Amino acid sequence: MEDFEAFQGAMRSDDSYMSTFSQSLSLVLDEFYKNLRSVGVSAVSGAGMDAFFKAIEASAEEYMETYKYFLLALNSISIVMINYFLSTTNMLLSRFICLTNGS
Repeated sequence: MEDFEAFQGAMRSDDSYMSTFSQSLSLVLDEFYKNLRSVGVSAVSGAGMDAFFKAIEASAEEYMETYKYFLLALNSISIVMINYFLSTTNMLLSRFICLTNGS
């Protein structure tokens, strides 16, 4: 999807739910495709394979420099939140058991 404006123009003529949904989805896809690397590779001759491997290498470097640390930090935060939730739930459950057994 390279021409977002042309797609939006084609969808404006239709007022159906699917048209509205497609317009909203196209915004997401447009943002996704802006940051996506692409290269042309010939299935017949293999032309473009060097560019393909360079794009993979560049993407791997970008992942290691940017996304890996972000995901590790997010994972650490998730673990802390899960532990907090479990300890709070355990405490509330213990209180509930004490209250129900005591009466």
